[in-house]
Amino acid sequence: MVWNLRRIARILEHPAMILAQIPRNISSNFLDICQKQCNFVGEMLSALSKNPVTIGEDCWLGGGVIVCPGVTIGDRCIIAAGSVVTHDIPCDTMAAGVPAEVKKSLK
Repeated sequence: MVWNLRRIARILEHPAMILAQIPRNISSNFLDICQKQCNFVGEMLSALSKNPVTIGEDCWLGGGVIVCPGVTIGDRCIIAAGSVVTHDIPCDTMAAGVPAEVKKSLK
């Protein structure tokens, strides 16, 4: 099953779909955590709809990269695993870190 933002948004519109699939013997604390996660994801989707993320052509993003709303990553960029991209990254660069900083030009 492919998970994309549209699918997540549809699920968040109907949180009962998520709760209906959770076994009845799970504690209420777990359900509270699930609800908080749904609220967080909903807030992120709302922020993304107002400030879309733009990723250029031929980019490589390592595992666990977080790209914040409103950020543009230029063409032919490499973003190191685990980086948090909080501002725009210019074309033909390699960025890494938390927050991500340009470490090297690729030209």
